Amino acid sequence: MQKPELLCTAANLDEIHHLINAGVDAINIGHEQFGLRVSGNFSREETEKAIQICHEHHVKVYISTNALFHNGQLEELESYLRFLAALHADAIIFGEPTVLMLARKVAPNLPLHWNPEMLCTNVETINYWGTKGATRAYLARELNMDSILEIKEDAEIEIQVQVFGPTCIFQSRRDLVASYQNYLGENNDSPGKEKRLYLKEEKRQEVCYPVYEDRNGTNILSAEDLCILEHLDELIDGGIDSFQIEGILRTTEELVKIVTVFRKAIDSYCLDPQTYRTQIAGWMEQLRAIQPAKRPLTTGFYFKEQVF
Repeated sequence: MQKPELLCTAANLDEIHHLINAGVDAINIGHEQFGLRVSGNFSREETEKAIQICHEHHVKVYISTNALFHNGQLEELESYLRFLAALHADAIIFGEPTVLMLARKVAPNLPLHWNPEMLCTNVETINYWGTKGATRAYLARELNMDSILEIKEDAEIEIQVQVFGPTCIFQSRRDLVASYQNYLGENNDSPGKEKRLYLKEEKRQEVCYPVYEDRNGTNILSAEDLCILEHLDELIDGGIDSFQIEGILRTTEELVKIVTVFRKAIDSYCLDPQTYRTQIAGWMEQLRAIQPAKRPLTTGFYFKEQVF
């Protein structure tokens, strides 16, 4: 039985240390200049230190370079890719051909993980990007379990799925929140992640959507957290290569507890499936104990009719 990789996002160097101790196999970091919705803004110096720390503990590091780039940004992107290649980053995460073309030119040995958000929905497109150099595809979170397993069966590159955390439901290059605050004449402080702002529906006031802005614009996240812990066995049996935990807007303490639970679950199932099944209820209780009251845990699109 192939044991899948356990991957988690990280916000800073201290969090990386804690996540390594909790049992991650890989870390995802980035900088807002090059990546969308990164948990922390890693400078070049911090990125170098992060890779050093992780490699000392045999943990891989993937760097987000999935922003939307304009012509004026390409020179800096090229420099950044050279920098990551020199540090022996384990992969870069890209969404558009710009990054792939530049990487092939200046860092041909740098592995490429294709993550175009909601566009990764069929095996033919995945295998196409494989012929262009991608070594992994991160499937759209809108796919259900049957579609995921069907894709994996015929995919020629590795497949990654999200198993815990929020998903992005809206992104705009415009600073919508800051503009609205300015219109109201309010103090126009940066509405970043630390502000913990929410949007509410008019008819469902109990539903809260986290919203924040960074240099890439406005990001609105789901009102629920995806949690597929109770069905990891299907993904493991299906040969999925990597399980990602999205840690954005989580404290380090919460994230460590989440990673610890998933580490135990993966190891338990691969060692003894029967023991795994007897422990699921207890693990779910541990996750619910740290879950915000207004953010239910759901299985997302995993068991919905495929209409996307």
